[in-house]
Amino acid sequence: MFCPFCAVGLSRVGAICPACRTPLPSPELFLAYESALALHPELATTRNRSKLDEYVAENKNHLESKNSSQSEEVYHQSEGEATKSQASNFLLVLLLILSLALGVFAFHERSIASHRYGQIASARALQNAAEKRAQSLQDQISQQVQASQSAAAKANQIKSDLALVRQLIAGSNKAAKAGAYAQFAYDVNHTYPGFLDKTLARSCALGRPPAKADSYTQLVAPYSTSTIVIEDSSFALSPAAPLAGLTAPDVVGFAGKIPEGNYYSAKVTQKDFQSGQLASSQSYTMHFSVLNGVAYTFISWC
Repeated sequence: MFCPFCAVGLSRVGAICPACRTPLPSPELFLAYESALALHPELATTRNRSKLDEYVAENKNHLESKNSSQSEEVYHQSEGEATKSQASNFLLVLLLILSLALGVFAFHERSIASHRYGQIASARALQNAAEKRAQSLQDQISQQVQASQSAAAKANQIKSDLALVRQLIAGSNKAAKAGAYAQFAYDVNHTYPGFLDKTLARSCALGRPPAKADSYTQLVAPYSTSTIVIEDSSFALSPAAPLAGLTAPDVVGFAGKIPEGNYYSAKVTQKDFQSGQLASSQSYTMHFSVLNGVAYTFISWC
């Protein structure tokens, strides 16, 4: 479960978020608060908390209905894709039956001709040839069915994983609206397990040596926040290979290891902001891994 204000993962729900120190609503209202903040991000401040509470109380049914409608839309899309897949498989089965029927008919015709002219040996040879052709055709159709099903399953998996990655990026962009600390905490908590030395990463990102980096309140704030936009058309599975070229102090310990899960790459555009003003923009290839239904990034801060 994630804090609706800073998107930090919560191991347990208390009265106050341990990351952003914001008083938390009851767990059953988390989705309503997330929807309200998505529509009105300006309410995500302590000064506007009472307005946010009033807004959620007045629009609770509408906010929950919006989440329900989105879930129903995803369900109908999945149901439509399943129907198309079933129709494709049905057509392939019909082709298989038709091919077998043609093979039996051809064999029957050749058997009659062979018997009529006393060519028993030739009839047997034709029978064997027909059976081999029928078996070969059956094998080819079976392979096509399996390939079609495998391709459909892979496409559905990539589509599902892309949704998780887009949700991950949206969470980071949303955290940036709450400030540099909130975005740094979100990104670190969504980095691939074991990839990042969090102590060194915090030192590099926030400007203090590890020995003095005892808490966020003692650190110098990051200079900027970032907003990332992913190009869906470039999102693709990447070969599972040991990660090389990791020389930064906070990730060098992962060099040569192979990430688990579905490993992806995609082109992204990153815009950096300082004091709310656009400072720079760059495009590069970003890597992700989806492991056990959770999307992770591979980000170095040093």
